[in-house]
Amino acid sequence: MREQAELLSSVRDDISEFKASGGMSPRMQLLRERAAIHGNIAHIDDVINQAQTTRAVLGSQSALFGDVQGKVKVLSDKFPVIRGLLGI
Repeated sequence: MREQAELLSSVRDDISEFKASGGMSPRMQLLRERAAIHGNIAHIDDVINQAQTTRAVLGSQSALFGDVQGKVKVLSDKFPVIRGLLGI
């Protein structure tokens, strides 16, 4: 939602600047659009990198919880009292 608000704010600022300048030459408009697109692509790359990092961390946590679950099962199989305490 924050990113969407930033993008919307950026578009509004661009529209305001365009209206204030009274229009630009087509070449300047193209250069400005190109710069905006480049900035958006860089932002998208950052978001993708964050998503990939989050996915890797979640995978690591999943493996860790799987290991813990296996160890708790082994303990509960060896010691029925622990199984009763854990409610397994």
